[in-house]
Amino acid sequence: MLDLRGFLGEPRPGVRIYCCGPAPLLAAIEAVCADWPPHALRTERFVAEERAAPVRDAPSRWSSPAPAARSPSPPT
Repeated sequence: MLDLRGFLGEPRPGVRIYCCGPAPLLAAIEAVCADWPPHALRTERFVAEERAAPVRDAPSRWSSPAPAARSPSPPT
């Protein structure tokens, strides 16, 4: 576990903390900075984009084999 309180030390005038990362890290740093001046901590949260469920019954435009392409015969 990171020693965030030891790393950050005591609040100091003009010091800003910027943090991004997984939710448990952000929760921990928010707890450590609870006694810091307002707006000293800046966090950024990233949320994974939700994926739609795959559609299994949709017809595919590639459902039948494509016609074979013919290459020109080499010159003799």
